[in-house]
Amino acid sequence: MKGKTFETKKVYIILSLITLVSATLALLISNGKLFQVLFFIDPDDTGMDFFHSLIETHTRKPYTQYGVIYPPLANLFFYLLQLFVPDSLKADWPATHDDSKLIVGTGEDVRLMQSTMVLFLMFLILTLFVISVMIHSCTKSYLLTFCLVFSAGTFQAVERGNLILLAFVLIFYFIKHYEDERRLTRELALIALACAFGLKLFPAAFGILLLKKGHFAAAGRAILYAILVTLLPLFFFEGFDGISAWMKTLFDFRTVDNATSSGTSVMSVLSAVILVLCVGILLYHMFFAKEHRKLFRSQYLMLVTFLALQITDGCSSYNLILFIIPFLFFLEEVPRLDKISCIEFIVYCIALLPVGINQITPVFMAFFLLGAFLRIKDQNREMLQDGISTV
Repeated sequence: MKGKTFETKKVYIILSLITLVSATLALLISNGKLFQVLFFIDPDDTGMDFFHSLIETHTRKPYTQYGVIYPPLANLFFYLLQLFVPDSLKADWPATHDDSKLIVGTGEDVRLMQSTMVLFLMFLILTLFVISVMIHSCTKSYLLTFCLVFSAGTFQAVERGNLILLAFVLIFYFIKHYEDERRLTRELALIALACAFGLKLFPAAFGILLLKKGHFAAAGRAILYAILVTLLPLFFFEGFDGISAWMKTLFDFRTVDNATSSGTSVMSVLSAVILVLCVGILLYHMFFAKEHRKLFRSQYLMLVTFLALQITDGCSSYNLILFIIPFLFFLEEVPRLDKISCIEFIVYCIALLPVGINQITPVFMAFFLLGAFLRIKDQNREMLQDGISTV
């Protein structure tokens, strides 16, 4: 390529360190007041995605008693963790979700208990360690791994104590191994995808990778595993009553959430158009595109990740951690940045720098699609100039 280029990894590392240092200085100057801006708006609610779940599973009635929206496998995970908490402590735990919110920040706060706080810390330590190992296996750089682990999504996930950390590990394992030569590893990858679905539901969208490659039998088994990891834990809790209560709560939550976020503005219409465009590009890539016009793997994963998160609460906060996966493939495809690849790189920086805009909207995805189209076109031009056939 013509023109000056820069090593992609180094640029991201420098930008990450600059924003980390800047955020640290800003927190120091503000005497810590900016924590409320950088993280969850309620400073008393830190880690409560984790602690609320411990409370709301200990009676084995998370749906009918507490109105939980988490899938059954997620509740089973927290139920197993709360078994390590002494019964004498659990005897005074709140009997409703509203009551559990009332004790936050008081002397009865569950976070003040030694056993629950140790469980929380162990969960964070173990998941972050596994995430670091998985990222380092791709980057081979401790400094780059450090920067990615300290990206915006990871920060937010740690602050909330959210299961997205565990879902990230499972999704990453699936993407890395679903085409492995070893049959057992491929099957474990399908189970990992099913378990990710059992924790968060939206990872089901990553199953499109199986359809893209024509692995229809594997897709069928993944669906079977997903059904099992959903139904079996549900019957462990509340059976058919739990099913109906969960579905009602989940539907009501999505209805309220959609009503709150919907609008008739030009931006809402534009966002809808871009979402349809993203879906169309994925379908075209799967069934109609010729080899030389197909998306690069990082581009495909970026679109799948973006669309998967539209099923949940969008591409901000802790969900940003999932954009680490396509970015790792982008680093392999684009070892050096030029004017064209910078377009995609900027969108990744919006998602992954520790501090910044940190929200991938459909408008940013339109910008990303422009960069993706230009990189594919530039790659084809280079192949023609070099006399290399498309692979």
